[in-house]
Formats: sequence, structure tokens, C-alpha cells
Amino acid sequence: MLAQLAQAHCEIPCGIYDDDLRFDLIFEHIHTLEKSIAEIKKYEGKKNNNQQFVRWVINKEKHATEIQDIVTQYFLTQRIKPNPNHNHYADLVAYFHEMMVLAMQVKQNANSEQEIQKLHKLVEKTQKTYQEYRNYLESLQKKS
Repeated sequence: MLAQLAQAHCEIPCGIYDDDLRFDLIFEHIHTLEKSIAEIKKYEGKKNNNQQFVRWVINKEKHATEIQDIVTQYFLTQRIKPNPNHNHYADLVAYFHEMMVLAMQVKQNANSEQEIQKLHKLVEKTQKTYQEYRNYLESLQKKS
């Protein structure tokens, strides 16, 4: 059980992990997506601003991808493990999948404020569910 709790962020595993930091990073990426979309709208269709427009589009793509990377490489592959005795596992897999899809939709659409709002609410819900899941695993560890 200890091995389940002591997974790392880098896939070595190095033993260094910080779940709260990962959620904070996701929220920061969401905030950056909001800023990127606002800037894209500001430069869209204006002459002599193509370079700034393109830079903000690239920035939006990068931060949406960062969310997908954190979800897949940190949470799905290292932090959540199948547990038939706890119902949050299936919920977390579904939530993290939905996060990846919403991040993809943000990439596909310059007017993706709705997707970003959904993403923000989903991350809040996922963080709460994830903490309950981690608390459950820690309680099992204390019993053994």
C-alpha cells in the first residue's frame, strides 16, 4: 500500500510528489487560457498584429496541452490506482478524461469561454473527490 502512496512526479520514481501543487498548476494553466483567449480576441482581425495573434494562439495551445500532460502523466499513470473497495476510482477516471477532452476543445476553438468555465468547475470537483480518495488510501495504510 505504501508504494501506491509514494509515487513520483517524474516516472523514475524519485519519490517526490505534491498533488496540491499539480492542482494549483492546472488552475494556473486555466487562468492563462482565459488570458490567452482575451488577447486572441483583442488581436483578431486587426492589421499589423498577426505576430501577437499567433503568439497568443500558440500560448493557448501550450497551456491546454500542459493540463493534458499533468492529467495523464501525473494523475492517471501514477497517482490513482484501481481499487474495487472505493467508488471514487471510477469517478476520478471519468473526471480526468473529461478534463482532457475540455482541454482539447479549448485548443479547437478560439471562443472557448464555456469550456474553460466547465474545466474550472470540473477541476474543483475533481480535487475534492481526489482528496477523499487519498484520505481513504491513507486510512488503509494506517490500518496495516
